[in-house]
Amino acid sequence: MKSARELLRLHNLRSTPARCAIVQLLESAHKPVSVEYILSNMASPCNESTAYRVLEHLLSKGIAKTAIIEPGRMHYEFSHGRAHHHHIICTKCKDTENLHDCAVDALVPMITRKSKSFRIITAHTLEFFGICKKCQN
Repeated sequence: MKSARELLRLHNLRSTPARCAIVQLLESAHKPVSVEYILSNMASPCNESTAYRVLEHLLSKGIAKTAIIEPGRMHYEFSHGRAHHHHIICTKCKDTENLHDCAVDALVPMITRKSKSFRIITAHTLEFFGICKKCQN
């Protein structure tokens, strides 16, 4: 895997301390994390507005992607070079599991045929919510 600096340069982004720290944190998290998590776990601290600006740049370049783990709060995860996947989230403890099988791809042709306004689907997200085995007991 490329270093954070190399990855940022590959996408024509300056490798500032905040950008490098956020890329490293997202890459090591292996699950979607909130901005609060990012801010409290960064090696080089930055303010909230800087974190949001960095995340917007990472999203625009495809280095990161978003996931809605709980209503009203965006979470972010590293996506560069990682396989497309979805999530299943426990509504009680917020434990998150990656789901690598994507049955949605098989639905895309049907969706575009039935749509009155769209002919091309360029991306999709899908999150499942339930109760994990630990919380069920």
